[in-house]
Amino acid sequence: MPHLIIEYAQSLATDEQVPPLLDAVHEAALATGLFPESHIKTRAIPLQFCRTGSGSDPFIHAQLRIKEGRSDAQKKELSSAVLAAIKSQSWAATVITVEVVNMDSASYAKAY
Repeated sequence: MPHLIIEYAQSLATDEQVPPLLDAVHEAALATGLFPESHIKTRAIPLQFCRTGSGSDPFIHAQLRIKEGRSDAQKKELSSAVLAAIKSQSWAATVITVEVVNMDSASYAKAY
């Protein structure tokens, strides 16, 4: 925890552009001070096929899955930091969205 999942239209980036995006998002989440670095899991999922509205405008969507217990202000800080990190990469996305999702602690399981 947290799980930072970035979905993006595959046409937006080359394989070389993805690691810097992951690094920027990972570092932005760490800089909030909400999580120890060892707990942050960041991944990117390219979407070969996608549709937005009436077309196929390229987009980026980040889902930030965190355990319950953070305040609205902390969640806003996290989403704003991640949005800024994504924007800093200058990908040609028509729209960038970020959402924070509370994971249900009662149903979350983890194995080492």
